[in-house]
Amino acid sequence: NVQTRQDQNDIAQRLFAVAAENDVVLDRMEISGDTVRIYVGSMPFRNFVTSAGRAARVATQVMPPEIERLTLILGDDGLAVAELTVLRSHLERLSQDQSTIDELWHQVHIRQAAPAGDDAFVNSERFPAFDWSIAPRLRQQVGGPDNFFLYQVYLRALASVRPTPNTEIDGYVGLNIVNNYDELTLESDSQLPRVRSDVKEYLKEGETWIGRLQGAYYGTVAPGLYATAYAGLLEEMFGGVGGEVLYKSVGSPWAFGLDVNWVKQRDFDGMLGFRDYSTVTGHL
Repeated sequence: NVQTRQDQNDIAQRLFAVAAENDVVLDRMEISGDTVRIYVGSMPFRNFVTSAGRAARVATQVMPPEIERLTLILGDDGLAVAELTVLRSHLERLSQDQSTIDELWHQVHIRQAAPAGDDAFVNSERFPAFDWSIAPRLRQQVGGPDNFFLYQVYLRALASVRPTPNTEIDGYVGLNIVNNYDELTLESDSQLPRVRSDVKEYLKEGETWIGRLQGAYYGTVAPGLYATAYAGLLEEMFGGVGGEVLYKSVGSPWAFGLDVNWVKQRDFDGMLGFRDYSTVTGHL
């Protein structure tokens, strides 16, 4: 066994460094007995096995001899979804042409992933992570009662920061370039609370607006059971707080989720103010 916490940390740092050199994205690592659990980040492959295989090859270069069992965990937004376990000796037999891919595949175990422990080593080169983009955007409506073609060309600046694998703060602002929203004249005559009926007011008043500004936490409650909580300006018309719980079993075509939100309507100018209307909403 790898005995000390410092030994494990040294292994984790070597693993993260070699992974970066080989364009393999790793978020976390933990060692228990003869098993290493490696949490693979977002990689540009649709196939789970391709991402896991690349991470496994990197791990075999770094792990000390006493580590025999490699478990690769893939997921999204810091959530552990599925894990693949393979024996290191089987990988080495394959690399030495003493085995085939088919033989290896029959010796691999895939199951629902367990969440990372509190003592897992986080890749400090990956977190905090920052991303941003600026690009022109077009939104349009064809066939409306005010005008056959309504449009807006605007500049969208988007940014996000991930302090940890499970937390994120993200948002975007919009800056109008050109539109023909002055032709929006039709008034809603609804006597119900105005949920979306005042869309033209948002479009006409917001020359510069905050489209979204929210913080979110993602967590794996138990294998296959996921949860998120979020708060802020959730979209262009509403802000508030909410959360969701979702169950999804690996290999099942079904997922079951429940979300509940308290939301309050935002001011038409798209900045930080709010209107009087608020409600609780949710979906099962």
